[in-house]
Amino acid sequence: MLTKITALFALTLLVLASCDSGDPDFGRGMAAFEKGEYEAALKEWRPLAEKGDAQAQYRLGLMLAKGQGIERNIGQSLKLLRSAAANGNAPAQYELARIYAEGRGVKKDGAQAVKFMRMTAEHGNTQAQYELAEIYFDGKGVARNTAEAAKWYLKVAEGGSAKAQYKLAKMYAEGLGVSWDNAQAATWYRKAARQGHVPSQYEFGLLNEKGQGVTENFAEAAIWYEKAARSDHAAAQYRLGVFMAQGRGVGKDPVAAVQWYRKAAAQEHVAAHTALGRHSAEGLGTAKDDIEAYMWFSLATMLGDKTAATSQETLARGMTPDQISKARALTWKRLEERKKN
Repeated sequence: MLTKITALFALTLLVLASCDSGDPDFGRGMAAFEKGEYEAALKEWRPLAEKGDAQAQYRLGLMLAKGQGIERNIGQSLKLLRSAAANGNAPAQYELARIYAEGRGVKKDGAQAVKFMRMTAEHGNTQAQYELAEIYFDGKGVARNTAEAAKWYLKVAEGGSAKAQYKLAKMYAEGLGVSWDNAQAATWYRKAARQGHVPSQYEFGLLNEKGQGVTENFAEAAIWYEKAARSDHAAAQYRLGVFMAQGRGVGKDPVAAVQWYRKAAAQEHVAAHTALGRHSAEGLGTAKDDIEAYMWFSLATMLGDKTAATSQETLARGMTPDQISKARALTWKRLEERKKN
């Protein structure tokens, strides 16, 4: 019994001695760093970094880059970050990718940015995977490679990223980097839409309206258009207006249609201007007003809608010179208001 007590006492002393040891410790350094005690953190991390500890090299590299508790030194910072990256530290690899992509303290180098971004992406860093997909899709620092972009978008999309799901869906819808497949596009748009991704809600609504990749379903399309419209998506506001004006998938409601057209027009959606011109000219969902109709057709024409120009000419034939003068004045007033906003 005495032997056991003696052994336990000796073990306790050994543990206490190790806790009070002056040996460098990464955890102690992290605790000090989080308190803003940078000199204490350096005391712990510098010896570890010199021994090849990748975490310490990464942290020390960041401190040198920012001048935290030590004189700022970009050259030494890069040296430590490269060592950490070579030792497999994913955060260091990502930091180097951003440094070379942005030219922070170094000349911009797309090839180096891609090299380090791929390293950390292969370690499973989802942000790096997404950025690598963007790099290949846009051809930044590398030759454009949509197939490679699709591969990386897929990895992130499978992890639940709505923005990656949206990008992947668009690639399937357009046949970029993958075989054209509206069914796959619909699948990925739906996943992103259900997470509240507004552009995906609109695109999924569009597929339901057109019956592409899914069975044509106006009611379903209207649901998704409304979700996106309520988040100020101009195209969705316009499509919802069309549905309400025609009673497609929803009850016919020209008054509500005009309200949605106005919201879309406020964001300079071209077709919404033309629709408002038509509704004003015909008194659909709003009071019949040739002057206001002329204004909407004028604004749509300025935005490039040639059909609006034709409608404006037809409308003008039945207007008096005074009405046309007032309509033009109203058009310029609206343009000035938009410039202020």
